[in-house]
Order: sequence, then structure tokens, then C-alpha cells
Amino acid sequence: MRNTFNIILFLILGNLLYSQQFQLTGIVTDQDNIPLDYASVALYQNDTFLKEAYTNEKGKFELSIPKGTYRLEIDFFGSNSKTIESLIISSDKNMGTLILESDSNEIGAVSVVAEKKVLDYKLDKKIYNVSADKTLIGATTLDAMDNAPSVSVDVEGNISLRGDDNVTILVDGKPSSLITAGNTDLLRNLPANSIERIEVVTVPSARYDADGTTGIINIVMKKGKKSGLNGSASAKIGYPFLTGVSTNLNYRTKKYNLYTNIGADYRESPGNGSNYNRYFGQDGEPDFISDMNREHERKTKSTFINTGIDYYLNDQNTLSFNTKFGYSKGDNEANLRYNEYYINDIANATIRTRDELEDETDSRFELGLGYIRNFNKEGHKLTVDGKFNYREDDETANINQNENDILSFQKTSILESTKDYLLQTDYILPIGEEGQFEAGLKFNFLDLGNDYALFNYNDQTQQYEVDEAFTNDFIYTQMVNAAYVQYGNSIGNFSYLAGLRLEDTRINMDNVEIEGTFYNTFEKKYTDFFPTLHLSYTINDQNSIQAGYSRRIRRPRTRMLNPFRSFSDDTNIFRGNPNINPMYTNAFELSYIYNPSKLTLSSSIYYNSSTNPFQFFSESTTDDEGNIIIENYPVNLDSEKRYGIELGAQYKLSKWLSLTGDFNYFRADRKGEVIESDGDVRDQSTDADGMFARFGATTKLPYDIGFQVRGNYRGAMKGADTDMDPMFFMNLALTKELLQKKASLTFNVSDLFNTRKRGREVLTSTYSSDSDFQWRERQWTLNFTYRFGNSKKERTKREDHNSEEDFSM
Repeated sequence: MRNTFNIILFLILGNLLYSQQFQLTGIVTDQDNIPLDYASVALYQNDTFLKEAYTNEKGKFELSIPKGTYRLEIDFFGSNSKTIESLIISSDKNMGTLILESDSNEIGAVSVVAEKKVLDYKLDKKIYNVSADKTLIGATTLDAMDNAPSVSVDVEGNISLRGDDNVTILVDGKPSSLITAGNTDLLRNLPANSIERIEVVTVPSARYDADGTTGIINIVMKKGKKSGLNGSASAKIGYPFLTGVSTNLNYRTKKYNLYTNIGADYRESPGNGSNYNRYFGQDGEPDFISDMNREHERKTKSTFINTGIDYYLNDQNTLSFNTKFGYSKGDNEANLRYNEYYINDIANATIRTRDELEDETDSRFELGLGYIRNFNKEGHKLTVDGKFNYREDDETANINQNENDILSFQKTSILESTKDYLLQTDYILPIGEEGQFEAGLKFNFLDLGNDYALFNYNDQTQQYEVDEAFTNDFIYTQMVNAAYVQYGNSIGNFSYLAGLRLEDTRINMDNVEIEGTFYNTFEKKYTDFFPTLHLSYTINDQNSIQAGYSRRIRRPRTRMLNPFRSFSDDTNIFRGNPNINPMYTNAFELSYIYNPSKLTLSSSIYYNSSTNPFQFFSESTTDDEGNIIIENYPVNLDSEKRYGIELGAQYKLSKWLSLTGDFNYFRADRKGEVIESDGDVRDQSTDADGMFARFGATTKLPYDIGFQVRGNYRGAMKGADTDMDPMFFMNLALTKELLQKKASLTFNVSDLFNTRKRGREVLTSTYSSDSDFQWRERQWTLNFTYRFGNSKKERTKREDHNSEEDFSM
């Protein structure tokens, strides 16, 4: 027994000695002593790949490894690689400065771009490097959103985070009324190659708006950091017919940084759908059937321009100017065919067709000004930002109907304009070695007008006449003023960040009728405090953990509040609800990251407790002529408990193969009742769950060929009245580097199996509905990109406006 104990003790001690980790550090620079950002530092032992690290913006790297003899390989595109053989590690070792010489065959005329990981998991956020995902070449930013971890986009373009559509979208760390989770038209037309990365933060700090109960998605536009002129130009063609050109340009000197992203394209997007409705009689059995099939095609011309300048007055003061312009013109055609009949009278079925020709013009403009004041102490700074957004959406549609050879004609007109003013200032003060105090103010004013009109053609007068029941002019203003403070510090391996945010909201709606009462101005006010707390602990360089809490709010969007009725067709009506109240959420999350040699594993468990959750409610009614219609409108329920688990992984099997994957399972328990228009009470309480899963593989093949594949799966989801069918789709890309890596040719397929379709079943006490919808069919794209510019970074201590460090927790 004693010998056995000694052997066990010897094995334990030996394992502990072997597992002791030493720190290998160093700095990688070019031949001009300029730090190289994202250079690869790979570690091998006996020709076996062990782990890899990437340098930061200061060229620094750090690897944690046990005692042994290794080979170190340092690599950066545009430079000759460096190999250090027989590197003996028996204690912490600093390699000093490692210099990579320029590759004379590639330097000068080629823009050097380090090959970043597609996904990067951090404790406080997940980073999706769009520029590293070849399946998105030639795609749109909305396509990129659907590949970001925790994010999903439905077939109609609505964005959700962890299965919840209440998410705030920022551009370069700042809000923009041009892009919201419920209005993603610009993202459909914005080329994905204008985006550097997408950051996902599920428990934001007090620095950021409290709006968005599930968190924040930050879109970071491309802005070069190398000196001189750098950029790329791309051209694409695809089927269904797609063509477009884009360019990203950046010119940087010691005094200023000038950048621009320009894209223009034309695309044809065919799609289809069907809807099979059964209406129940008094005995609860189906007695009337409406069977609809739909085909549509959207032809869209779009242009997007993002341009700006950072002007460095000196090392401490920077002025920034940025403007964004988006324009799209759509010619959309939809053909609907209805077969409607009573079950006991099928012989007298009604055959009805509805042809819609829509002309839509969408113009968007954003102007931004910024100022950064860096004080003498590192990290001590003041920022001031001002923005003005303007959007105008003009839609007209001609609707021709044929019912049993009887023709009728309608027209609709929608003119919506939005003005959004923002002023924001943030102050950061470092305290001691690790402490940091922050405070800020924000003023945001939104002015929206929506003019909707429906016209019916009068055969007798041969004129179009206004339908007053569907004609209105909705005027909406919203002012949100905010202030926040937060303080964070570190004690050894433990760090914390605590904050408090105050937001005051004022909403006015003009000329509205609510429950039979007309209001010249209908006002809503609410003032709220939003505390946040983040705690993190670094166990070692491979293991870290964080806990976060944040109180959040979901304000109803204007479409939810607009009480006037609109319709997608003459059997489906939508109206808003001015009495709907904001939703409040207490969000909790516990995260853990495990980062050994070749694997990065991120895991989170989360719990959200909400009051006044939103629910879209449907009921069957009849119009003035006795026709059956379905009316949809939003309501507040009593409460919602949402909890789930999320896993993300990135595994580098070798230098030529990397795998990624993420999985999210959630459950939402809702409680509440809705009083229908006839006074009946319908229980809307549900216990629903859902899941999302993604996988991806990146392979480097011989002859500078790369292959990427990404698959997406969304499980079935169940609601109070609505069930969503599961869905799977896959994208792939094949890339060939050309002209000494100055150019690349990429062929990709979006929705390889043409399976990205929404299937939905609705069951109420008065009707049931089975429907499916496909916004866009499978897309094939061929893209050519040419890169040019200088490989060297401008060596400076200044910070660019909206740098990556500006966006955290």
C-alpha cells in the first residue's frame, strides 16, 4: 500500500511539474521597426503543431507553454517568415524584438492583409471578422449578419439575437437611425466587403443605450491603418442576375486619414410563398377555405457611399468628419392566386388573382462630426459626437384584381420621412494603475412622418377615389435624454465594472384616434434607471470567467404605435397600438472561456426576466361587406422568463484546416391574456423553446486555393398561436489567389440546397393557417477583387475615432 501511495504521489508531482506553464513573450516588427498587427506566432514540437497566437496592434504576443524544446514560426503576409529552431523553455522567456524582412516579390504594389480568424471569442463580446469569411464575398451586410455568432436573420430580413428581435444595432459604436433591427433595407444593399467586423455584446455596460433587451450588435466599417494609399476594388456577377462594383480606399498620412467605401449593384431576387387558411364555423369545424399561392420578383438598384476624414491637429486632438449616403430604387412585382370556397359548396369556388406592381425609392443620408481630446495620461480622454440622419422612403403600388372575370383596381401610396438628431459626449479618467472612471451625456431627438393612402378605382367616374378607412397622416416624435456613470478596477486576477444609466423618454403622436377618442396630441412619458455590473476573474491564460447584469428596456417601434390600418393584401390587416407600454428586462449572464493550444471554447448561460413583453396578436373579423379578414396588432403580456445556454468553438486542426461552430438553446415562458374585439378573453401564455446551430470549415488547398463552407440550422419554435418549422441552409465558397496575391477570384453559393424558407402554422379558435415564404432563391456569385497599397502602418500614438477599444462591455 505504501509503495502504491508513493507511485501515485510521484505521478501526481510529475504531472504537476510537467503541466507547469511558462510565459513566452515578444514583439514582432517589420524592418523599419514598425509593429505588425495580427502576425502569426505558431509553436511546434517534433513537427507537430501545438498552438498559435496573434500579435496585437503593438506587435506583442504571448504564449503559455510547459517545459520543453520547441520550434517557433513567425509569419505575416507580405513579409518573409522567420523560424527559430531548438527553442528551449524551462522558465519564462522574453524573445525581445523579432524582425520580419519584407518580401520583395510582394511589397509595394500589393495591399498586405493578415488572414484573421473568422470568429474571435472574448469574455465581454464575440467578434465576427467579416473580411475573413470568403462565403460572403459578393454578398450583402444582411447576409453577414446571419453568420455572426448568436445572431439570426429571418427570410424577411428581421434581425434577432438569441432568438429575440429586440436588439440594438450600432455603426462604429454609435447609434444610427439608418439601420435598425426592424428596418434592414440598407443592410440588404450594403456590400459585405464594406464591413470589417461585427461585434456582439449581450450584456452591455452603462456606457451604451439601455434599449435592446437582448444586447447590442456593432457594425464596424472598414478604415485602413496603413500609411499612404491602400485599398481594393471588386466586381461581381451572379445568378439570379446580379452585378455590382465596389471599392474601399484609404489614404493616411501623419496629419490625416481619409477613407471611403463605395458600392453600387443591381440584383434580381425571385421568391415565392403560399398560404392555406381554414376558417371555422360555429361548430368549431372548418367551413371556408382560402388557398393562396404567390410568386414575386424584386429588381433593385442600389448605391452606398461611406466617406470620412480623421484630422490630427496634434498628438492630443483629433477632429473627425463622416458622411454616409444610401440610395435604392426597387421595381417589385408580385402575383397572387386565390382559390376560395365553402366546403359544402366547392362547385361555386371563387378564383381570384391579385397582381401588384410596386415602385419604391429609398434615400438615406447621415452626417457625423466627432472630436477626441487625449490628455497627458494614457487613456485619459474626452470625446464629443454629433450626428444627423435623414431618411425618405417613397412607395407607390398599383394593384389589379380579377375575381371571376370581374376586374377591380387599387393604388397605395406611402411616404415616410425621418429626421434623427444626436449629440453625445463621453469622458474617461484613469485612476491609479488599473482603475477607470467614465461619465457621459446623450441627447437624441427623432421626428417621423408617415403619410399612407389607399385609392379605389370607380368604374362609373373612371377615377381613383380615396378610401378614408385606410388613409392617414401619422406624425411621431421621440426624445430620449440620458446620462451615465461607471467605474471599473482590477485587483490581481479579479476585475469589476459597475455603472448606472438614467434615461428620460418623451413621445408625442399627433392626430390619432384611440378607442374612439380623437387626440390632437397623444403623449407618453417615462423616466428610468438602468444599473449594470460586470465581474470577471482570470484563472490563468487558458481559463477565464465573467458574470454580468444589466437592466434593459424595449421601447415600442413606431410601426407598433401607429393606430392606423394598413394591409399587405385585402385579407390581412395590420394596425398599431398606441397604448402599448415599454418592456423592461433584468438580464443575467455567466460566461466562461477555455483557450488551450488549438482550441477556443466559449460557453454562456443566461437568464432574462421581463415585464410587459410584446406579442403580435391575430384575430379573425369581417369587413363592412362581410368578407373574412385577419387583423394583426401588438399587445403587452404580463411577463416573460427567458433562459438558455450558448456554446461557441473554434478549433485549428492544422495550418490548413480550421473548424468553427456555435450552438444556442433557449426557453421562453410567457404569461398573459388578451381581450379580443368581441370581448372574449384569449390566453396567450406559452412555454416555448428554440435552438440555433452553425458550423463552418476553412481549408487551405495547394496552389493558393481556399475553400469555406458554413451551415445554419434553426430548430422548430412554438408560440401561443404560432409554430415555426425548422430550417437548414448552407453557403460555400472557393477562392483562388492571383497575381502574386494582389488579387483573388471567388465563387460562392448562398443557400446551396435552396432550403431557406420560412414555414409557419397558426391555430386560433376562429381559423388556422399553414404558410411558407421564400424571400430569395439560391444565389450563385463570381467575384474578382484587386488589392493595392502600402504594407506599412503609420506609426502614431493617436487614436482613430471609433477605434476597437472604444467598444467594450
